Amino acid sequence: MCLGFRRSSPHAILIIGMSLLAAKGRAAEDSLSPLRFAKQIEAFARRDLESPPEEGVIVFVGSSSIRRWDLAKSFGDLNAVNRGFGGSQISDVLYYANEVVVKYKPKKVVFFCGGNDLNKGKPPRQVAADFETFTSLLFKQLPETELIVLALKPAPVRWSIVDKVRTTNDLLRAKAKTDKRITFLDGSFNLLLDDGKIREELYVEDRLHLNDDGYKLWADMLAPYLGLDKRDGE
Repeated sequence: MCLGFRRSSPHAILIIGMSLLAAKGRAAEDSLSPLRFAKQIEAFARRDLESPPEEGVIVFVGSSSIRRWDLAKSFGDLNAVNRGFGGSQISDVLYYANEVVVKYKPKKVVFFCGGNDLNKGKPPRQVAADFETFTSLLFKQLPETELIVLALKPAPVRWSIVDKVRTTNDLLRAKAKTDKRITFLDGSFNLLLDDGKIREELYVEDRLHLNDDGYKLWADMLAPYLGLDKRDGE
């Protein structure tokens, strides 16, 4: 007996199409799951076992601009740990807050995150709301810790969302004014020329991340808030 393919009904085709769309939707959700950073978080834990951070540590946390920051080069032997993980959004930092911030009982936290959120389509108010959730979690667990927030930076490759960056910075600045434990540092103007155009010479080839000169500007701005009169590193 010869078996041929039966012609699918329009109803069956619709069901199959909807199933494929649902599967793609789940895949998209999975690609944004905080679990995509599990290996990096495990690496932090191994590093802590090998070299436990000292008491009174300063934690740098956030996205790739933190991860790529050579803290020793910028600040010498400052008692600090880098817990940035590239591509992260504030929701990811929230998910791993206990592992990358709270467990160290830090004296200060330096925070930079939110640019990836905007780039993925989140509106400024949602980014600000996620940040407020982070501050609530942090201060509930560590009420004496100081939080230093670095303004989101403009970037040549993401110039199309620069207005959203400015709006988000305004919202973060407003939040900082409501709590004396939060310091908002806006170094974004150092990355712009007098005419408002971006200083491309401060970025690496991807036109998103800072180069050594860009990090020097950040470090010089941040140093006094870390108890340093000037940068120890060069």
